[in-house]
Parts: sequence; structure tokens; C-alpha cells
Amino acid sequence: YQFFDDIVKKPYGDQTTDKSCLVLMTRGVIPGSRNKSFKAQGALIPRAQGYEGPEALEAVAGAFLRYAATGEKLLSDAPWTCARCQEKIGRGRVLVGGFGTSGLCVHSRYDDFESFGVAVLRKFSGT
Repeated sequence: YQFFDDIVKKPYGDQTTDKSCLVLMTRGVIPGSRNKSFKAQGALIPRAQGYEGPEALEAVAGAFLRYAATGEKLLSDAPWTCARCQEKIGRGRVLVGGFGTSGLCVHSRYDDFESFGVAVLRKFSGT
């Protein structure tokens, strides 16, 4: 990690999952989703096709696994891109992104900046 904000690390830093699944996640945020409220971003998610916004653990795991497998940095720092996740911290949401040479950032902000957008994923269970 380049940065893992304590306000996020305390409730979510030791989070694990007990089920595995295949996850298809966008490489960045949905075009047109930057600089919008979380509610407006949610309206852009194609839920009818089975997509949803990521939880923080899914976004982090997806970014790290893609990098380990291919060297590609999802939610990168060129341009600076952060995905809002489902978890709420105070007035904001957990944000994952800005993946650069120093690592991945996990933090929380409530402001609507142009680098914050919404990524989507679709889960496929093995059962």
C-alpha cells in the first residue's frame, strides 16, 4: 500500500472472506461517473446485467491480483482514479485507487472530486 488510512484500517483492515468466487471487475471507473454523488454514481451501475459496486476488499483484491498476474495497475494514478466502495465511513465512502509505483491507496473522503468514480463488478459463484 502507498497509503491505508487509519479511519478505514481500523474497521476493515483485518477483513477476510470465507467464500471464493470469480469476479469480473472494470479496469477503472465507469465513463461519466466522476465528480458525481455516490447516489448519482449508483444509478449508472447496470444492475439488470448483474453488476454491482465493489466492496473495499473486492476492489483491493482485484487491483492486487491483476497487478500480480499481469503487471497492470487497475484504478491507477495515471490519471488519478479512485473507486467509491459500498462501505460508509462517517460522511464519506471507502475509496480504493491511485495505484502507482508506490502502491495502492485506501482512504475515505466525502467530497466529490473528479478522480472519484464508480467501478463495477459481477460475481460468479462456483456453486
